[in-house]
Amino acid sequence: MNQAANTDYTIVLHKDDGTIEEVEEWFSLNVAKKIAAKAYDARVSVVNSPVTAIEIRDYEGNSIQIAKFSD
Repeated sequence: MNQAANTDYTIVLHKDDGTIEEVEEWFSLNVAKKIAAKAYDARVSVVNSPVTAIEIRDYEGNSIQIAKFSD
């Protein structure tokens, strides 16, 4: 019997004006990492993007992983 993956993780975008935008869905850690990686790749290719960091958080608000972009 297979166990369902825990869907305790979400993606958070940090913007240059200090605001954060949280994806309103919860994913397994593997899926959250894949989504964050795709968001990272997309962000790298955009000039003057307002996104300064992409973060994976758990349901308690703990930061699991964060990728920050330099100016």
